[in-house]
Amino acid sequence: MDEFTESCFLPECELLPLTPDGWKNQIALNPPHLLLVESAWWGFAKLWHRKISEAASELRGLVAWCKVNNIPTVFWNKEDPVHFERFLITASLFDRVFTTDISCIPRYKKALGHDRVHLLPFACQPEVHNPVEIKERNTGACFAGSYYLRFPHRSIDLRNLLYAVSGLMTVDIFDRNFQSDDANYRFPTEYRHLIKGMLSVDEMHLAYKGYRFGLNINTVKHSQTMFARRVFELLGSGTMVLSNDSVGVRCFFGDVVLCSDDGADMKQLLVPLVNDDIQRARQALVGVRAVMLQHTYAHRLDAVAQRLWGHGLLAPLSPVLLMAFAETFLQIQVLQECALQQSYTNWIFVLVVPASIFSQASEHIKDQRLRIVPWIALEGLTLSEVAQNLAWPDQTEVHSYWTSGWLPQDYYGPNYLLDMMLATRYTPAQVLGKGGYFVWTGQNTQLVDIDKAYRPVLALAARNALAKNEVIANELAQEWLQGLANRFYENNDAVALDVFNYCREGIGHPVAARMVEDRQIPLRLDLQLLMAEADALPPLYTQNSVVPFLSEQQLSEVFGVWLGQATFASLDDYGWHIVSELPDDQFEEVWSLGIIAPGQLRAFGIWRFHVVTSGGQLLQFLVQCLDFHDEILLNKAFDCNQNHQITLPFGTRNIRLGWKMISSGSVRVKKLSLGWK
Repeated sequence: MDEFTESCFLPECELLPLTPDGWKNQIALNPPHLLLVESAWWGFAKLWHRKISEAASELRGLVAWCKVNNIPTVFWNKEDPVHFERFLITASLFDRVFTTDISCIPRYKKALGHDRVHLLPFACQPEVHNPVEIKERNTGACFAGSYYLRFPHRSIDLRNLLYAVSGLMTVDIFDRNFQSDDANYRFPTEYRHLIKGMLSVDEMHLAYKGYRFGLNINTVKHSQTMFARRVFELLGSGTMVLSNDSVGVRCFFGDVVLCSDDGADMKQLLVPLVNDDIQRARQALVGVRAVMLQHTYAHRLDAVAQRLWGHGLLAPLSPVLLMAFAETFLQIQVLQECALQQSYTNWIFVLVVPASIFSQASEHIKDQRLRIVPWIALEGLTLSEVAQNLAWPDQTEVHSYWTSGWLPQDYYGPNYLLDMMLATRYTPAQVLGKGGYFVWTGQNTQLVDIDKAYRPVLALAARNALAKNEVIANELAQEWLQGLANRFYENNDAVALDVFNYCREGIGHPVAARMVEDRQIPLRLDLQLLMAEADALPPLYTQNSVVPFLSEQQLSEVFGVWLGQATFASLDDYGWHIVSELPDDQFEEVWSLGIIAPGQLRAFGIWRFHVVTSGGQLLQFLVQCLDFHDEILLNKAFDCNQNHQITLPFGTRNIRLGWKMISSGSVRVKKLSLGWK
């Protein structure tokens, strides 16, 4: 793995980075459950440079050894669709292939001849990319990434985005290639004053969590599932994301991310959020929730495990024990309504009532998760005994759970429990709750202590907090309920979360409910469903052509020895693979050693042809028409994958073919059709 990916998976498993020379001894000492290789450019300690893309002997030996020893092998091409061809031979070595781009799955299935190909998008690592503050945020925006001269459309999008944002706030750039002298990765002069240096992989979260807004530029814009990983990481960090347009970003996150290629349009979207702290916090919360629900690397490793072994690895979120005291039937009703509207459904509600209404109270219950209990039944019981005897009596032992005490006069919004429980994915805190919150004053809502959101605190009010079972397990249930309104959890391991989905004294006031509930942005997709649909995609169908052609092998024979200096060509099972290591905006022409008579190309005065390639590398097909003295009569370049026609100049005796490679990349030549497609 490259450094970024290694840091993302490291907290989720026992990760053993292998070296090209020492992998056999490493595996012997630590036998793995699986071999996971990504489309790495450098790999561990930069020891795998070009060994992954070129399927070097060290990699082939490693994969072969794993297969002999029944260790599943997995390849993840995070560079799809751009570098599909570059890593195709490598992918063919592995038991299963995962890709960031769903549109590549049919191509892999056709090329590899099997259906063990799956979707695996980027994600965030909650231990690092989470909203818990580490310092006071800069009110502006940052961009942490690279500049690429070879992608002019990307550069235009960056310029438009910076134009829109810099007029409303300060912008800082952390240049990933700050220490490089390569002009192809150097930010233009107009941006130099914005650059604040560079950040290492371990420091990147300082930028992501240090600003209110994060800029994102996608190089791949039209994939349904592939876009920059920083989108997941910024959202997980509680940072508003401003991005150039992307089909995938819109598909995954809808309006949670502000997307536009138009600077004026972006400015219009951004203005309402710049000076409205509450609205911005609402939208940021929805981003955190969306990522923590289904876009962490624990989710991704779980998806790999399901496809390898038929079962996942992801531990479910813990159950919640809700407890409240209701004196009247009306209080039973409002508490029940708050519970039943919760989007988090793994809870049991022990609703304690006076003996005087106990016998009739059960008539008001609408869900089997609610337990009506008379006050006297709690006498002498600790909270852990309530959980064991009243909440989960059918279980021999209740393990990890959280306890939440509710008051009938307080309003608990639909995502109150969900956001609390999702926080257990990014903080080990034993108490979670609202440090800042809304209060109903009698006429409107007032926000108290907004500056206490997402940070460690010394105490949290029990009426708007959850505590891990062991924190309060030995407290007497009756005393705990009686003092709930004024009780605080004073714990050195407490974290305050967002300010939404709760209003003190807010029950029965629709205005309060509307104010405290977060933006109702539905998730655009169910990722598990999308992954299942991706698994079922059929291989790419291509219709056989009746037009005569020169195959990739015949073309390579015409060229003979490859004469490129910074380009390389080789035949493999999937075509004639041409790889370029050229710097950006440079090109190289390579001509065939052999020449061909026009008749062999069906070029009888007029020549119609069509060069079929896999796309990818910017490649042009070159044609020279030669006379009897090998003087050049015509020298012309043609784009691939298009129909072309030329009239052979008078006196043409032979034709020489060539290729023009521009910048770096790779492509596979499939055939030269001697006619139109």
